[in-house]
Amino acid sequence: MSETSAQSASAAPKGMPRPPEENLKRIGALTYENYVKAGEQAATAFIDAFTKYSCRPTADSNVLDFGCGVGRVCFPLMERLDCRLFCCDVDRSAINFIAANTKNLFPLTTNYDPPLPFADHFFDIVYSVSVWTHLPAPAEAAWLTEMKRITKPGAMLFITTAGHPTLEAHHGRGIDTSFTSDELKKRGFVFNENKLHKKDPGLWPGVTDVYGLARHDPDYVRRTWSKFMQVVDVLPGTIGKQDLVVLRH
Repeated sequence: MSETSAQSASAAPKGMPRPPEENLKRIGALTYENYVKAGEQAATAFIDAFTKYSCRPTADSNVLDFGCGVGRVCFPLMERLDCRLFCCDVDRSAINFIAANTKNLFPLTTNYDPPLPFADHFFDIVYSVSVWTHLPAPAEAAWLTEMKRITKPGAMLFITTAGHPTLEAHHGRGIDTSFTSDELKKRGFVFNENKLHKKDPGLWPGVTDVYGLARHDPDYVRRTWSKFMQVVDVLPGTIGKQDLVVLRH
């Protein structure tokens, strides 16, 4: 191990192994340090939300990290929660990495489309970072339906969306400038397909259908997602500039 790598590893929180560079790139982490920092910040935000909405998991709770990537959030959460923590993703290499680096999680490779390999009403809590930010409307609805199936009545779900804080951050970097925040509010939902994965499947392994960038206005979320479950709250810019949608089954 190089001196730089040794320093990075020693600075990392317990339970945060170093993923391969290609896996870091797929989740938008420019460096290992960014991966660790973003994961710790997200884990803290989720724990704060669990506490705020009176659903902090216990040893008997089943919790799912849906779209876990290479473990950015589930690794630090694993160290801070006492529960059965499952994690799933379409990227088999990411799941293999998680499985090779801990025995305290239950990692699964899943398909890009529903269903998931879980029984009805199995989970007490589901959380998800940057999954609905990439889904077109039909897939969004299909996965919300699946989330309702796999969660217990009364279960809580915490799902991030790309809302106005995300759009403003993108505008500040000179990207996603084809429409304004006011236009998003009027339209409610905007999706732009990214077809690069069809030309190079190696970019996002496991993505087998339409994929892109989805932006959500909070009023649209409250109006549309309430057809599936109770929308308890939409917390703006809570995790990496993404809104956090709080749902109750």
